[in-house]
Amino acid sequence: MSKNISGSLNRIVVEVEGRTIRTVYNERNAPNSIALIDLDTEFGEGTAEVYALGDGTRFNGHFEPPLVLPDKVAEVFGALGWPTSSDKTRELRYLNNDGDSCPVCDSTDLRMQPPRGVENDTCVCDVECLECQSCWTNVYKLDCYEDLSSDYMSVSDNGFVVNINFTPEQASKYQSITIHGVKERLYHDAHGLCEVDEEAPTFFSIYLRDHEGLSHCFGDCGKLKLPVLRQLAESLANEHGWSYIDCTTQNHP
Repeated sequence: MSKNISGSLNRIVVEVEGRTIRTVYNERNAPNSIALIDLDTEFGEGTAEVYALGDGTRFNGHFEPPLVLPDKVAEVFGALGWPTSSDKTRELRYLNNDGDSCPVCDSTDLRMQPPRGVENDTCVCDVECLECQSCWTNVYKLDCYEDLSSDYMSVSDNGFVVNINFTPEQASKYQSITIHGVKERLYHDAHGLCEVDEEAPTFFSIYLRDHEGLSHCFGDCGKLKLPVLRQLAESLANEHGWSYIDCTTQNHP
């Protein structure tokens, strides 16, 4: 069995012949402790000492310092289908160590530059090892976001948003807030026109009516989020003194 103190990837090969362990090969010069246990050999044979575990099991054993022979280790693991490229092995070790140490010398004395080259969901960052002066580039991919702060609330099944913050000056321009069912109709030129359709809507919209009687759409949602849209509209109406009208309740209670 093997224990890797550094926590990074290190492959070990144990060579056995006739129930006797001949050699232990280590891939790199890492601080490993290896205990070799022989339960098959009769006690008293050879020069190994006899030891006992807590449950009373007795065995012959001895300490075997590993030989650092990366080519031999790569050959054995290559036959097992493990990556044999030294670069690939180094990359696996680097990832296994969370990028906290140099992939060449294992030093943790690293200097990282600000991220650059942000494109789609990927950005890169240049890193330098101050111990051996090796340089490389970390590649990062977007995984998630945290601590979102926004004046917008998502109320849609398909990503539409509604602005939920109005200044007193903005709010004073409107007199009412209304929810309608809406359907988009496509015409021969492939252009669509949104029309109110309370009986068979494809989505739902919030409209603000100003003091001149003009309506302004400022949010949409699918049927699953209609209850959330209703709560939002009623809350805004109470906050700003608007009248609240929901035209969807008869067909979509």
